[in-house]
Amino acid sequence: MKRNSPINILSHDMLILTETLSTNAIDLEEYYGTHSLATQGETGRPSGGISCYFKPTLAPIKVLQKTKHTITIQTNLLTVIASYYQPTLPIEVIIEELNDALTKAEDNPILLGGDFNCRTDIRYHKTELLQEFLQEEGFELINNPKLPTYICHNGKSTIDLAFLNTRAKSKT
Repeated sequence: MKRNSPINILSHDMLILTETLSTNAIDLEEYYGTHSLATQGETGRPSGGISCYFKPTLAPIKVLQKTKHTITIQTNLLTVIASYYQPTLPIEVIIEELNDALTKAEDNPILLGGDFNCRTDIRYHKTELLQEFLQEEGFELINNPKLPTYICHNGKSTIDLAFLNTRAKSKT
């Protein structure tokens, strides 16, 4: 992972990796790790997978909830909700799962990030509904909605998003 990254991602206090396709937990030196592993069907590649890594400076680390699509983690500074939603998952299911994760979060700033497969680089109804729900919950999109986060041989899009709960009072 470190060898293939264009930047030294291991210099950060927190890493959220989504659609890892990993069916085994991978430990990183100097990080606490929490995983929702990818599932392997009878054929083809695995699907999903979320891994969250935290440096000891964010300890104590407490997993509040773990599902196929989200991991909700409390650190000493904030709550982190890491998510991966397949492109075919209806927005109603995404909102319901996010709402459930939010009810598990403690009264701290909340960073919500991951691969929502909701494009922000073009007008997309699913994205509008997601952003409307999150705005009502006090979140604001903090990444550039036009900067591509998924780039491959046949195109690019902005589907990996980060939101911050602006109503919570920061401890920093």
